[in-house]
Amino acid sequence: MSQTAPPVPSRKPTLTIIIIMVIAALSVIVAWNYYIKVKRDRASNRLAMNGRLEKDIALTDHTGKARQLGELKGKVFIVGWLYTTCPRGCAALAVEMRELQKEFSDENRFAMVSVSLDPVHDTPQVLQQWVTAHGFGGDNWWFVTGAEKEIEEYMKRYLGLWRKTVDPKEKLSPEDNWYHPVAFRLIDHKGNVRGDLYYPNHPTYEGKYFPRDIRGDIAELLKEAAADQ
Repeated sequence: MSQTAPPVPSRKPTLTIIIIMVIAALSVIVAWNYYIKVKRDRASNRLAMNGRLEKDIALTDHTGKARQLGELKGKVFIVGWLYTTCPRGCAALAVEMRELQKEFSDENRFAMVSVSLDPVHDTPQVLQQWVTAHGFGGDNWWFVTGAEKEIEEYMKRYLGLWRKTVDPKEKLSPEDNWYHPVAFRLIDHKGNVRGDLYYPNHPTYEGKYFPRDIRGDIAELLKEAAADQ
């Protein structure tokens, strides 16, 4: 009488476990290498890496010209939120950016980007009127808008610049719709987010607008850009 051969055990679960273990090990290695790099950068006084602009985004500036952040590759630039009816600090950011623009006026590798977090209201035409009225702008200073959700997701994911809806009971004005970091992010010539997590422009930071010297950090990154030329 013939006997049925016992079933051959499947190797799929074992293979899956091996794959998971390999992925986990690689993740640990990547995390460890990043930790060592950050530690080395801090020890050498080199500005820390806080991320990278891995993707680009389509924008429109206040003159109606199509823009992409990728156009700024090779330059050192700062990025921050702005909207024209903001009562919470956007105007202060713009004034500080104008001062930075003056200080680095001789640097053709320096640029600035103010991104509207209220694209529905801040059309290119509205931005142009606001820029003209306040004497802002210039070839190295973009005021940009675009698709609202895409901008929100991009700014949060790659720059850590979030926004939240203001509670109607806490509004400072009818147009006060958004909480947001009153801050800049600093990008090097290779598209890396560098330096402080934020460069806040807010008096609650022990009465100082910039707890770290953003001017010194911009100058340092400009030296790195020049060295790589």
